[in-house]
Amino acid sequence: MPRTLVAAAPGPARLDITVPFGHVKIAAAPGCATATLTLTATTTDPALADLIDRATLHTTDHGLVVAVPKLPGTATIRTNGNFGIQVQANHGSGTFIAGDYHGANVINGQHIQPGAPPRAVSGDIEVVALVPPGSDIEVDGNAADLSAKGRLGSVTAHASSGDVDVDTADTLTVRTTSGDVHGAEVTGRTDITTTAGDISIARFGGTGDFVTSSGDVTVAAIQRGNVRARTSTGDIRVTAAPGIAEGLTVWARSSVGCIRVPDGAAAG
Repeated sequence: MPRTLVAAAPGPARLDITVPFGHVKIAAAPGCATATLTLTATTTDPALADLIDRATLHTTDHGLVVAVPKLPGTATIRTNGNFGIQVQANHGSGTFIAGDYHGANVINGQHIQPGAPPRAVSGDIEVVALVPPGSDIEVDGNAADLSAKGRLGSVTAHASSGDVDVDTADTLTVRTTSGDVHGAEVTGRTDITTTAGDISIARFGGTGDFVTSSGDVTVAAIQRGNVRARTSTGDIRVTAAPGIAEGLTVWARSSVGCIRVPDGAAAG
């Protein structure tokens, strides 16, 4: 069953959302006075219903907090040394894989501990929120996409995999291992890092750091400011509105790819 949470007071709110996988959909509407959030599942899978039942939802003086637990079980790979990698979630095409591994097998020099078989879950968790303009959003997801429509204050997203699509924000901070990041307009501090994914800001103002190991970086400046862009394999394209280039400082590096910056911009 869906669960709904309403902010204790009207006005812009802060939403803190933790979800292991799925979709987070935020809409900031001019006619919205009080933030409302609904937690639901896209299918009737009992495992999803259990996660929603066990989720923590509560209000604070400043907004809403939602924490959805992970599916029980993880996979652990241990090498011959003390180093280990814990796989918490592999999620794609509607399937979430998780499992506990116990025992001892060696594959290619790695100790893999098999035990309980992985579990497949059909469907996704969805967090849907309607908030007043100027609200702040923070999302922590293992494999979760974020879509944020309307004018927001600060937007922060951390995910192992997942795309981030933001309409308008005062500030934007994103850390994702795999996923594309797009912003229609960000007018303040912007800090985006993705290992594999494209980064694009259609209307940018202020100071920004844009880093991707594999992907393109596209930034269109509408105000004077500073742009730092780096990619290992990908193109970098920075453009500027008329009369803006002379007040723009650009530092751009690409190991393999083309770099285009506006004439008149200072080199960082």
